[in-house]
Amino acid sequence: MELKNYELIITEKPSVSLRIAESLADGKVRAHKHGKVTYFEIEHKNKKIIIAPAVGHVFTLKHRVGKKGYPIFEVRWLPTYEASKSAAFAKQYVDTLKFLAKHASSYISACDYDIEGELIGYNILKFICGDDTVKKARRMKFSALTKEELTNSYEHALPHLDFNLADSGISRHILDWYWGMNTSRALSHAYKTATSSYLTLSAGRVQTPTLKVLYDREQEIKNFKALPFWVITALIKTKEQDVLSLHEKEKFFNKAEAEKVFENCKGKDALVTSVVKRRTEQTPPTPFNLSDLQQEAYSLFKYVPKLTQAIAQSLYEKGLISYPRTGSQKLTGVDPKHILQKLAENPLYSSKAKKLLLEKELVANEGTKTDPAHPCIYPTGEKSEKLEGLDARLYDLIVKRFFATFGKSAIRETQTVNFNIGHETFFAKGSLTIEKNWHTLYEPYVKLKDEELPPLKEGKSYKVKNLSIDQKETQPPQRYNAASVIRKMEELGIGTKATRAQTLQTLYDRGYVSGINQLHVTSFGATIVETLEEYVPELTSEQLTRNFEDEIEKIQSGELKKEVVIKEAEETLTKIMLEFKEKEEKIGERLKKSYYKSRQEQAIIGTCPNCGSNLIIRVSRASGKQFIGCSSYPKCKTGFPLPQAALIMRTVKTCEHDKLPIIQVIRKGRRRFEMCISPTCPSKKDWGNKKTKKEATS
Repeated sequence: MELKNYELIITEKPSVSLRIAESLADGKVRAHKHGKVTYFEIEHKNKKIIIAPAVGHVFTLKHRVGKKGYPIFEVRWLPTYEASKSAAFAKQYVDTLKFLAKHASSYISACDYDIEGELIGYNILKFICGDDTVKKARRMKFSALTKEELTNSYEHALPHLDFNLADSGISRHILDWYWGMNTSRALSHAYKTATSSYLTLSAGRVQTPTLKVLYDREQEIKNFKALPFWVITALIKTKEQDVLSLHEKEKFFNKAEAEKVFENCKGKDALVTSVVKRRTEQTPPTPFNLSDLQQEAYSLFKYVPKLTQAIAQSLYEKGLISYPRTGSQKLTGVDPKHILQKLAENPLYSSKAKKLLLEKELVANEGTKTDPAHPCIYPTGEKSEKLEGLDARLYDLIVKRFFATFGKSAIRETQTVNFNIGHETFFAKGSLTIEKNWHTLYEPYVKLKDEELPPLKEGKSYKVKNLSIDQKETQPPQRYNAASVIRKMEELGIGTKATRAQTLQTLYDRGYVSGINQLHVTSFGATIVETLEEYVPELTSEQLTRNFEDEIEKIQSGELKKEVVIKEAEETLTKIMLEFKEKEEKIGERLKKSYYKSRQEQAIIGTCPNCGSNLIIRVSRASGKQFIGCSSYPKCKTGFPLPQAALIMRTVKTCEHDKLPIIQVIRKGRRRFEMCISPTCPSKKDWGNKKTKKEATS
């Protein structure tokens, strides 16, 4: 087959190549192979086009070989497979793109239109296709992988790449590399100086301030002093039901005062002094952006943010939803009627879609947040193979959220009834949905509950069935969970919508945090923060990170040049690293003590069920494999196998089936999960089923 004079369209992933080929082809799509990589040949308006994929970033930053110490700023781009053995699979994609670039007459980047996608396309054009192609290449910009949008994107391709966006991507990667490499080198070198042994430690421009956010919450909880208070309630008897009322003061912090009020009310009836009903409009929810979707998916399904992002990306590549890594809550440029017409053909959504299509005007309750590249997350209405499990749940949530944004405001009625009991005022509140409206479109994901009070008449007295005074304590602030910390990062302006979930994963991978529903900073993670706070506080600074994030955004908008920001970063980091070197010995000693203590603490998994001694993570001298054994060995030979090539973190949980400890298993680049240490535990009976395994790790 002769390949000459064609237009080469470069995509970010293989699945996108096929969708573009099928969307643009006037006739048959011809699939070809170069080695193991599939690319596609099509005709479009008598023009030959080749569509070929990358596989995400195929270039990465690497420092000069042999350069030791810190700080280092001499970096260059090179293929990922040269930088890391784990990226060997990328070589075949680079080779294929080199092969196809030789005879192409024009080029188009069709990578995702965001900071990472623009950089992927830019680097491929620059380092594979040739420097001159960077300025000549056109740019397809799309937010959904539908035939209409992809065709329109091709026909109206931008005349050139978004160079400001590419520059901001280059800057972000360089800054992240500078911070990650230099701070990690510094910490590891300090540890080696103190111990004469090497340990990979890491810190980062976004990672460390995020760890500090979690650490600060730990300190709030640790330093929290609970205060006792007293609550007085009265259970009031009516024909229909008993009504629980609360004293108007709600919390008494003076015990004598509470007891006096309680005595005044004993044996008295409850006189209704007022019944106030108030109706309010509850506006529909706003469309999803990535952060909102991650929050809602965690709240409803307990999907951790990284899992939600991965599922959403998969749905996008199937053409079922729009681009998920967006910050927008607006439907800019989207034709909702067209989407609803397509969803009306789906039996699962036909009824709700048709109901909305009867409306004279479709007006979404858009939020205030925008994104320069993409609208909010919305369903495309495209047909696909049947979805199951996690994918089906998230897709259903996205569709129904889309529906709900067009609904009418729900009407809620709140009722407040005030009682007089022994000259003391008590109150009871109820709420009821009078008109569901958008609730019906979002079901079953509406979280509101109706709590209706019985009909109570003003001026009428009712018997008090029970009067009680209860002592309680103020509660410490809640720990962050995997979703709320992402929200906090967004509020603080650290990280990006695309990288925050991965930052959190890195903290897990390093053993700095543990837990899922409640994030705990490990003792070693706490030492990292405390040590840096004491000796080089700039490395934990949210403000410094936020300032650089702002400057990267200014590069994207054309207000700053990347060279200015990169130079500023070098000067800032040089100053910080000089401070670090001056205190390296003290830092190393502190890390040494904490790491040994942390390893000892973390090695204890729980209590031996046979003798009551500690269950400890051990490593077999014969095989090198890790396992759990009893600290009383050889007297007690209790043992349990462990997953290999994984970081094992203890939890405070025990298994409901056999009361044995539950551990958390962390592998780099894979979803963490929790499991009982018993290999025969009933909770593992379906682990051979892929679907069950996938859900177990969510």
